[in-house]
Amino acid sequence: MSENLSIFRYNLIKNYILGNIMKILNMESFILEAGVQLPTTRDMSAYNGKAFKCVCGDIHNFESNMDFRNFMTNSINAKMIITCPNYPNMATIVKTKYKFLFFFDKFESLAGTKQ
Repeated sequence: MSENLSIFRYNLIKNYILGNIMKILNMESFILEAGVQLPTTRDMSAYNGKAFKCVCGDIHNFESNMDFRNFMTNSINAKMIITCPNYPNMATIVKTKYKFLFFFDKFESLAGTKQ
């Protein structure tokens, strides 16, 4: 467990130095940051294989089975909580970003938590 914590801290410091750190929140603040949960789930398989920045500090490829909650956003973007594939006790809120309203551009990592 301490090795996992060391890797987590290393990645946190590395990301801070590179200037691309996301908010690290406690669980209550994390859920508030996510916003209003949609009453139904959306099919997110269109994003399978797309890279996202995880709270653990690594870049992972999205798989629709990682997404367990969908939240309201503005326009066509999707916002979801994704569980880290390497550390199941970590989760990241990501939002989809589009170019010209039709072309998926990237995931934007908004916040993360470690339970």
